[in-house]
Amino acid sequence: MSDDVESTIHDSVAIIGMSGRLAGFDSVDEFWRGLVTGAEGSTTYPDDKLLAAGVPAADLADPAYVRTGFPLTAPGLFAADFFDVGPAEAEVTDPQHRLFLECCWTAMEHAGRAPGGDHGRVGVFAATSSSGHLAERVLPSERAARIAHPLQMSVGNDAGMLALRVSYKLNLTGPSLTVSSACSSSLVAVHLACQSLLTHECDAALAGGATVRQLDPTGYRHEEGGILSRDGRCRPFDADATGTVAGDGVGVVVLKRLADALADGDHVHAVIRGSAVNNDGSAKVGITAPSTTGQVAVIRDALAVAGVAPETVDYVEAHGTGTALGDPIELRALAEALGPVPAGSCRVGAVKSSIGHLDAAAGVAGLIKTTLALEHRFVPGTLHFQRLNPALEQPDSPFRISADGEPWPVADHPPRAGISSFGMGGTNAHLILEAAPSHPAAVPNRPVQLLPLAARTADELTAAAARLADHLARTAPGPAVLADTAWTLQVGRARFGHRRAVVATDAVDAVAALRSTSTGTIVDGTPHVVFLLPGQGTRFAGVGARLYDSEPVFRAAVEECVAAFAPHLDWDLRALLVGRDGSGLSDDPSAETGYAQPAMFCLDYACAQLLRSWGVEPDAMVGHSLGELVAACLAGVFDLADAARVVAARARLMQELPPGRMVSVALGEDRLRAVLAGHGTIAAVNAHSSCVVAGDEAEMAVVERRLAEVGAVTRVLPVRRAFHTVHTEPALRAFADVLRTVRLRPPTVRFLSNLTGTWITDEQATDPQYWVAHVRGQVRFAAGVTVAAACPNPLFVEVGPGRGLGNLVRAGAYDSRPPVVAMLAPSPGSAERPDGTGVHDEQRSVLAALAELWQHGVEVDWAALHGGVPRRRTPLPTYPFTRTGFLLPRATTVRPTDPPARTPVWFPAALPRDGARVPDRCGWLVLGDEPGWGGDVADALRAAGHPVRRIARADGPDGVDAARPETWERLFRDRPADGPVDRVLHAWDSGDEDVDVAVAALVGLARALHAAAPGRPVRVDVLTEELREVVGSRVRAPHRAALDGVAAVLAGRYPTVRFHFVDVGAVTGDADRDRQRALLLAELAAETPDTHVAYRGTRRFRRALVPAPTGPAGVVPDGGYLVTGADRETGLRLGAELARSGARVVLAGGPELPDPTGPDATGPLAAELAELLDSRPEAVSWVPADPTDADGLRRLVDTARDRVGPLRGVVHVVDAPSEPVAVGRSIDRIRVLADLLAGDDLDVLLLVTGAGGGDPLVEEAVATAVGAFAEQRCAEGPATTAVRLRSGADPDGPAGPVAVLRAALGGGVPQVVVTGPPTDVAGAAVPVPDRTEPHEPLLAAADIDDEVERSVAEVWQEVLGVSGFGPEDDFYQLGGNSLFAMQIIARLRQRFGDLPMSVIFEAPTVSGLAAAIRAWQGEGIGLDEFEALLAEIEAIPAAGGIGGGDHV
Repeated sequence: MSDDVESTIHDSVAIIGMSGRLAGFDSVDEFWRGLVTGAEGSTTYPDDKLLAAGVPAADLADPAYVRTGFPLTAPGLFAADFFDVGPAEAEVTDPQHRLFLECCWTAMEHAGRAPGGDHGRVGVFAATSSSGHLAERVLPSERAARIAHPLQMSVGNDAGMLALRVSYKLNLTGPSLTVSSACSSSLVAVHLACQSLLTHECDAALAGGATVRQLDPTGYRHEEGGILSRDGRCRPFDADATGTVAGDGVGVVVLKRLADALADGDHVHAVIRGSAVNNDGSAKVGITAPSTTGQVAVIRDALAVAGVAPETVDYVEAHGTGTALGDPIELRALAEALGPVPAGSCRVGAVKSSIGHLDAAAGVAGLIKTTLALEHRFVPGTLHFQRLNPALEQPDSPFRISADGEPWPVADHPPRAGISSFGMGGTNAHLILEAAPSHPAAVPNRPVQLLPLAARTADELTAAAARLADHLARTAPGPAVLADTAWTLQVGRARFGHRRAVVATDAVDAVAALRSTSTGTIVDGTPHVVFLLPGQGTRFAGVGARLYDSEPVFRAAVEECVAAFAPHLDWDLRALLVGRDGSGLSDDPSAETGYAQPAMFCLDYACAQLLRSWGVEPDAMVGHSLGELVAACLAGVFDLADAARVVAARARLMQELPPGRMVSVALGEDRLRAVLAGHGTIAAVNAHSSCVVAGDEAEMAVVERRLAEVGAVTRVLPVRRAFHTVHTEPALRAFADVLRTVRLRPPTVRFLSNLTGTWITDEQATDPQYWVAHVRGQVRFAAGVTVAAACPNPLFVEVGPGRGLGNLVRAGAYDSRPPVVAMLAPSPGSAERPDGTGVHDEQRSVLAALAELWQHGVEVDWAALHGGVPRRRTPLPTYPFTRTGFLLPRATTVRPTDPPARTPVWFPAALPRDGARVPDRCGWLVLGDEPGWGGDVADALRAAGHPVRRIARADGPDGVDAARPETWERLFRDRPADGPVDRVLHAWDSGDEDVDVAVAALVGLARALHAAAPGRPVRVDVLTEELREVVGSRVRAPHRAALDGVAAVLAGRYPTVRFHFVDVGAVTGDADRDRQRALLLAELAAETPDTHVAYRGTRRFRRALVPAPTGPAGVVPDGGYLVTGADRETGLRLGAELARSGARVVLAGGPELPDPTGPDATGPLAAELAELLDSRPEAVSWVPADPTDADGLRRLVDTARDRVGPLRGVVHVVDAPSEPVAVGRSIDRIRVLADLLAGDDLDVLLLVTGAGGGDPLVEEAVATAVGAFAEQRCAEGPATTAVRLRSGADPDGPAGPVAVLRAALGGGVPQVVVTGPPTDVAGAAVPVPDRTEPHEPLLAAADIDDEVERSVAEVWQEVLGVSGFGPEDDFYQLGGNSLFAMQIIARLRQRFGDLPMSVIFEAPTVSGLAAAIRAWQGEGIGLDEFEALLAEIEAIPAAGGIGGGDHV
């Protein structure tokens, strides 16, 4: 290899894979066929479709309106399930992101590099166009607001996330970035990818772009002098060109350093010799204008980097927009850059004539076209070109442009091309491309190939087989390419669970097999491979001879055995095995023990070694009689030399025994024993109804007569001795002498004992007497198989000739019905091949067995299968995605402004990454007791090397006085010896009784942290247990939620202190505690914006504030209502609103205050109340009351009942205490009030906080504790809503008490919180759900026969607003959250009576929820029983998990 060639290889980049969906063409192959045939990807829309898509009639009436576009086919479809993207995430994600992700997967498959494999560092360099998807479809959508979190909306539409999403979803760890340089973006991305490869920043790269904006039928208005074409045609360089046309498309190329691609056997489509990028600067008329100077410079730079002469460039794929300004500048620049080259020597074309202008994806589209042209040695024509634009004419022009395609010109240099892409704004890119070096495929190591296929679903597997069959039928590959096809499928595709594999000798064979009706298998976990090793009794004559000739590993193993047996035999073992003339043996050597046992051992051993060479290692082994000796040798008990000595002696000694016979009987052991009545010996129990009887000739005559009398089915075995009977005893002493001469070792692979029917022990395996008894004792094969079948996912493979042992396994009554694979047996009904030699038969047999093993989940060493012959990856059909529609409709109306009334909702969230187990090393302060979570986590942190100081509440003689600020000041003053505090875990999970101490402690802790290090951020993780109501889960001690409010205020006061709340469920046992501890450590390690998370089971939830649902206020006319705190404006306004709604209201206020309903009343509501009293004297009454104790509350409630009758609702305006240590007393009074109202049939109990204008810290503490109390009450049944007002709000505005009261009465949620600007807990804006949006059509009742399931499905449809889900689809995957859960349970209660809220969390599928409802309606089922049933239902795997959303 010359220095120039070597330098070229090391400085060049190979294109090893491509994918594209380009306007009008759904794949790269379709695109090429369209280029060759002159097809155009445009669509012209009729007026009715344009009108239906929202195009105004006035636009259609405009003569300048052009009804043509270059859209993709079905751009709204997406393979969401394939990429584990939930429906909510899919709907709000920009189609550009979705389709780019699909194309990246397809490109990697096209390169023979399945995502997720070990490909080194793979970079992603992406480009995308600006999009109106977020503004036009997502933000205005009521549906999007219901189903998706705002962060999800942002991530799904942010151009910067395009590459990052691909890296995340495909687990690619190289550089990942989105490029934006207008029209040149994707070619600039390719340039940057090449630079990253050549500097070894990554090992492979995906580069490309996506422009997907024509989601509905649309057109455009042509303007004279503008850039858009008059007639919807793009005519680059043509005299009739009037501009360009926008097109949609997605394109991706897979790049690799050329040297690596050649060394790794990649298919190289073309080679990037060099590339360059620059910018025009300001030397032009405007920022959007092109520049001759800039284009000349970038082309010359690319030529210089590539090191090629301009005259060797045969073709240039031009930017070619067909505009009056751009085309002349581009050709002039190209001519100047190339210099004096022969006239007509450089062909020029532009793909925009075929697919329109793809904006950010235009450059990669041109690259893909040129790559295909080089590979096929054909230059496609430029559509619509008739005559050159006069402004471009020049004498002796080097350029040749044609509408017709032509073969690539033959020259004395490699075929070369240039590709230009110029961005509006001046960023120019140019690439020099060269044809790939030729590399003939290597001759395969065997004529039979194994072609594996895998998919996520059965339908996709069928589609994949059909695609591959069509490809092979069309291309008719020869033996070498068929071997490359097999290799690509073996190493270049993901290992999904639905699998199928075919074995073929040529393309015709493969096509027939692929088009057969086989359905494949489903891999369910890692298989437990069990080798079945046959013994004497299996006919072996001639078996293995063809493998000996064709499989080097098998031949080497046979030769090993022949050498090991040679000192102990006086006959030719090799001749017997391979069928050579001159063996001098009897006609049926398998019947003669002296021959049969060494031969069978050798066959079993060689078959096992062949499988092991292909990566198939046994997890367990079961040998039958002699087969157990093979198992022992494979497990290392005997080395091969000792095994040969022992087997040869065993065979010789058995041969010397008196004649006998063995008969297989189709009876169970007990029945057979009764029939025999002491005659003969049951030598083997092989299956439930299969035994072997042995004896001498006299015994067997009686045995056969008795068996005939009962009509037993029998078969005489091809042996001439009575093995495993008393007749073997004469040989035992001599056999023992031989065994004492060999070394026995403990087995390295476990196997079953024929003597005991269970796992052999080390003591047995190394005891010579065991192997002596093995000759004499009964073979308990059935018992051994039963033990092996109880292993997880057992997979039996018969390693040796025949199917006998496999048939015995199939005959067993095992629950798992384990699959059985025969390694060396012809398939049923198979015949010799037409060539008469049958050379391929045994190879087909063993490869078919390997295929079947792979189908059941066995990992295969594919490189070993090809025997070291270097194979190359070849382009094959890629994954047949099943796509579903996820396109939100374009908004026709503007959504109203988000109201300030919001409610906390728990959204399912992804677990922290697996790699996050414990945080980076830092100093920890843990407030926690032992036993308890604090002690558990502290121990784990110490074990991980963190300095930890744990403080229990009982530390010191009098405990820790946590309520005193000096306690915390002293703690941090004394801390320096231990180092600074970087993290705090607050795990003093208080009960109701000491919540005031907990509040004071958190205040003191935050103040001391800030004072100790004012400029250093500290994260405080507050750990609680069973505090959060997450989809009906129990709330224990709601007072503790006061810490939420305290933390919210403290975070404002001390900005360096960041709080993070984590709530866990109750621990159900040691295993559950271990699991929860692991989740906690991962949560502590994660950097997450979430301030409140909860774990329930294995699910993680994050809290957000979303708009409270709206509905009718639900005030009962003439119903009685009590309003406390009416001596303040908030209480008065709420009471007045209830009265205006037709209720009779009792207002309660301080006894020292005047009656606000009296004639002398003053204030803002006095006139309104007077008017109400005039029209309805009974509407409002006043009760002076001081409800600060239980007696006062009791008197107040009794008085209210006396005045208005049974109460239908109570509005309690909570007085905030004056200091934090009194928070607990406020909650206690509310509990007393709730207990007093237990006898009333209340529609609602409203608990209003935030009306006092007191200390924010105290008010927030009370408000959050009251909110948790309301959640606890709602979970138990009584309708309770906590309302958190904000002081300073306009009392008559949307944040005022009246508006919020309406929201609370109509929403049916436990908490309504008034915010400032709508934010979630992490600060992101949240849209408003509108419950009046019409739903999609309901799931047809006829589709579900079960009445309860049908009702549940209808309710899910009504609330979630989705259709087409199945009975096993997961509630959370469909966009469910805690708010939807409450609404679903409320509607189900109307249909089926009382149900616990927790039911939808425990049974989150339609079928599971229906089963739980039926159980709840059963006879007298108690809550404990019901919860046990729910736990059972929860254990049933659902169709999906929590999807969507990125890991924290």
